[in-house]
Amino acid sequence: MLLCMGISLAHAADPARYSGRALIAVIETFRAEGLAVVYSTDLVQLDMRVVTEPVASEPPDAVLDEILRGFGLGLARRGDNWLVIETARANEAVAPVTAGTAQLARPKLENVVVQASRYSVAEGSPAAVSALDHSDIDQLVGTGREPLRVIGRLPGAATSGLSSKQNIRGGEEDEVLVVFDGVPLFEPFHLKDFQSLFSTLDPRVVGGMEVYTGSFPAQYGDRLSGVIDVMPQRPPEQPHHEIGLDFFNIGALSTGNYGSGEWLVSARRGTLDLFFDIVRQDIGSPSYYDALAKIRHRFNSKMSWSGGIMLADDAVSLNETDRETQATADHRTLHAWTALEQSLTDELSQRTLLAWIDAENLRQGTVDRPDESIGNVLDRRRYSALLLKQDWNFAPSDEFLARWGIDLRRVDARYRYRSELEFFSDDLIAALTGRSGRDLDLAVAPDGGQVGVYLTNRWRFAPRWTAEVGLRWDKQSYVAGTDNEQTSPRLSLMYQPGRNTVLRAGWGRFAQAQGVNELQIEDGITRFFPAQRSAHTVVSLDHRFANDLTLRVELYRKHMDTLRPRYEGLFHHLELLPELSPDRVMLDPDEATARGLEVLLRRDIESRAFGWWFSASVSSVDDKFGDMTVPRSWDQARALNAGLNWQHGNWRADAVAHYHSGWPVTALSLDSDGIPVLGERNAARLPDFFTIDMRVSRRKQYASSAWTLFFELSNATNRDNPCCVDYSLEERSDGSTFIEREFDNWLPVVPSIGLIWEF
Repeated sequence: MLLCMGISLAHAADPARYSGRALIAVIETFRAEGLAVVYSTDLVQLDMRVVTEPVASEPPDAVLDEILRGFGLGLARRGDNWLVIETARANEAVAPVTAGTAQLARPKLENVVVQASRYSVAEGSPAAVSALDHSDIDQLVGTGREPLRVIGRLPGAATSGLSSKQNIRGGEEDEVLVVFDGVPLFEPFHLKDFQSLFSTLDPRVVGGMEVYTGSFPAQYGDRLSGVIDVMPQRPPEQPHHEIGLDFFNIGALSTGNYGSGEWLVSARRGTLDLFFDIVRQDIGSPSYYDALAKIRHRFNSKMSWSGGIMLADDAVSLNETDRETQATADHRTLHAWTALEQSLTDELSQRTLLAWIDAENLRQGTVDRPDESIGNVLDRRRYSALLLKQDWNFAPSDEFLARWGIDLRRVDARYRYRSELEFFSDDLIAALTGRSGRDLDLAVAPDGGQVGVYLTNRWRFAPRWTAEVGLRWDKQSYVAGTDNEQTSPRLSLMYQPGRNTVLRAGWGRFAQAQGVNELQIEDGITRFFPAQRSAHTVVSLDHRFANDLTLRVELYRKHMDTLRPRYEGLFHHLELLPELSPDRVMLDPDEATARGLEVLLRRDIESRAFGWWFSASVSSVDDKFGDMTVPRSWDQARALNAGLNWQHGNWRADAVAHYHSGWPVTALSLDSDGIPVLGERNAARLPDFFTIDMRVSRRKQYASSAWTLFFELSNATNRDNPCCVDYSLEERSDGSTFIEREFDNWLPVVPSIGLIWEF
């Protein structure tokens, strides 16, 4: 967003106090009181917090200017508006804007967002599209306060509400890059073999998220559909500690400053296994934990060093309710990194990152379906990567910005896979899909290197026009043949016809190589496929009305080609051991196309108790097999999201409604001779999906601590939302046969109560 003119924020319990609140929230308080302030959300960052109360009390612009000085910022008068700019620029003489002219405030190019499909997401905001106060991390409405699940509130995301992964604008779940503190994360999900219910990111460490749902800039590579760039929480000057407990997690956090440095430490343990023990649920024991430690040291005003380590561990055992399938998984992931940031001159700066990633996964289980099938799996994998990444910024003038960088990786993986499977003659689904038994015993050890190089130039070539042209080149040495290089040009254009209106357009080519850890060995494949490719075209409009109503409209098209085969279940998507399912089929489309129209509308003014937002999308995504076009299994023709927020004193309530049309499914029926036959793939639809999630919290502040008690309901109406279909061939009393259809559903009503202690 080029200019933020009144982004909605959580209400402060005491509007007369500023310390402890997010800087953006404070600025919005002054806007609500009539001070015309214009600012950039990239200059005024999401995690900036006011530490000291200002001495000045009047006039309002002097009070705000004093607060901003603590961040190296200040106010400059531009006509009837006050512009938040860097202190060095605030001290310069600023020529006033003549009344009635159409001149616009011109922020530095680093703070200009040229790309469309970019959202600034604050820590768990129910709206999922705005920069909110840090305290809003506790207002995430959804199961387990999961920070990445909030992406499902964005227009263009297809979500069931269960997994933390999303299908962005028709893409597969693994087509989204997740970055934390500049480090690309490897499979950052707990229970990753069982729907990836939670991410490995504790919501307390998330300071904000920049989300691209298409046409992302050239510094991001090796993904087809989207980017989630997560910024760690910026520690306050005074030490801050938290302990939290709810139905899903127990965790602690400590953060603060020491002299010229700062620290951030968190640890969290999942409590689902303890909860199942208490309620005597015989469905298994999903146990997991994660931990993060990060330190940053400033040598001087132009150089700083940071380092971090992130650990995640899962020990999961799960059973189907009838105990016909049992599975266990042990998964461990380590990310360790160090980074050096330098401002070599006023125009030139760089960041060098060195990271080590190591992961191990053991998955095993059995299937014993009487008269249908019997099988077992033993799947052991290990992955490691050494990453060296360097990014440069060069801004010789206010009209031009150049960025370039290189990404070098040494990667290797080890696979050891064994499975046996036998289908019996009574297995109806296996007979229809043509699945046969298997006896696999495979060992593969691929290794090699990856190189990524990018260059992007941003140029303000006219007062209202800004363009960004980028080029990226990637190569993988572990992919055999000549299809191991990808060139990805990208172009974005921005036009600002007035203070409150921004038009953007973007086009680009994107490529995603099959990672050395993504070998489809569970389906007997031991070679890597060429990189998949896509072309994005996006046009968007952002407009802010005089009544603080904000509107975003986007139109997009995404064409995907060079697709590698994928495997899906025809009827059931929640299998513990999917490769042993009788309905598992291979899909090998020639190409795919996604297109859609998205609308986002919101109004949320801090001085008012109520705020609301609404989004809608109309879209389609189809695979093409020769002359035949088939909807993808997560195609949703229509989707609606709506949220309502209310706050009064120490109380806050949030509600979010989510609807999407039913996803495609393949039907099973009897022909005229009473023989079961499969219908056309994905020609039928499941019933529509609808859920309401609610959260109520009360925060009590004391002299040196605070307590927050919250209660939340996911799927508050306990609506049955079908995800899958089970078919069986039954016989009537007269000897005739019929197909019995039984739906399995996504989550039922899920209550949670929790407590957070801050000190």
